[in-house]
Order: sequence, then structure tokens, then C-alpha cells
Amino acid sequence: MRKLGGVTIQDLILVMRDHYEGMAEHDTPHSQKKARAICVSGTQSTQIYHLRKTMPAEIGSVMWSLVSSPCLGVYEPIWAGYQGETPVEWQRGADSFSPDSAWWTFENIQRTVAPKENPDPEFWKATWPVIRKRWDEIEKKGADEVAALEKEAMGLWRQGKKNEANKLLTDYTNTRLHSDFLEARSILESIVAKGKKPGRDFLF
Repeated sequence: MRKLGGVTIQDLILVMRDHYEGMAEHDTPHSQKKARAICVSGTQSTQIYHLRKTMPAEIGSVMWSLVSSPCLGVYEPIWAGYQGETPVEWQRGADSFSPDSAWWTFENIQRTVAPKENPDPEFWKATWPVIRKRWDEIEKKGADEVAALEKEAMGLWRQGKKNEANKLLTDYTNTRLHSDFLEARSILESIVAKGKKPGRDFLF
């Protein structure tokens, strides 16, 4: 990928999701028969850090975080001023699948749609665009919400209401984390309803 000028968060997200599309090395995602791409089946999580010195660190420093493979997930904003109370599903994780774990829910979407072993190119072609469209809409809507939210948080900060500003961002993050987990669980259930069984270690 080549680009002249500034690099945006969206540019870096596209890099994280790259499978050599449009190049000779491209193959069924995660098969790694021709070459190892950036986005692979073994990806546990990825983060993109946006650091802006023109803003207070609590607001201007945000980590965009995604669990499992970038091509089948959604990036969540977590500011440096995050105050915690993380939704419980994002605190759960064990050696085998749990329907109450956000990581395992996203991971089993990946293991079903784009497994490393025995990939199904036709299932990928039919399923991935639908999933990607759902997440792209959420990311686009989220980008607009974040811009407005940071503007509001800066207004509170200038009034000396730093805790209120951090709580505003924290509440938004936690709402996003929970709603995106529910969306991922809905996606996984729709895949299973089509008769496609997820990969190893799956206990639904």
C-alpha cells in the first residue's frame, strides 16, 4: 500500500487487515500457502495508537484495539483517561470457547470464516463481505461519534471538569465494547445457523 501525504487511523486499519489483496501473493485469507500476510489466523489482538500533543493526554491519546483477526472484527477506542468498569465479557477468557467471552466470540468468527487449516474459499466469498459491511458501518458511525465526543470532552476539560470529561469517554467506550460484543455474538450465531461449524476448541 502506497500513499502520499498524511496517514490516518483508517489507513493503518487497512494495513492491519491486509491479505496481499490485488497482488500475486494473495490467497484465501489465513491459508498462508503463498505468503504470510499481516492479518493471520494466529492474531490475538491488534492496537493502533493515536497520540496528539495538542490535546490533554487523557483525551488526545487513544488506543484503537481489536481482538482476534483484524479482517473480521471491529476497532474499539480506549482513551488514556479511561476509568475502568470494563464490561465483564471483555474480562473473560479461558483455554476453550465460552459464549460469555468477547475474545472467544470474535475468535470463533475467524476460525469459522477464515481458518488456517482447510479454508473454504466459497464460504469466505459469500460470508466475509456481509460481516465486513456490518463492522464497517459501525466503525464509520463510531468515527463520527468519537469526533463529537472528544469535542465535548475538551469543552469539559477547559471548564476544569476533568473527571467528567474522562467519565464521558469511559462511558462511551464501555457502551461500545458491550454493544459490539452483542453484535459479534449475533454474527457468530447467524453463521452457526447456516450449518457451518466453527474451528477447534468450540463449545457452543
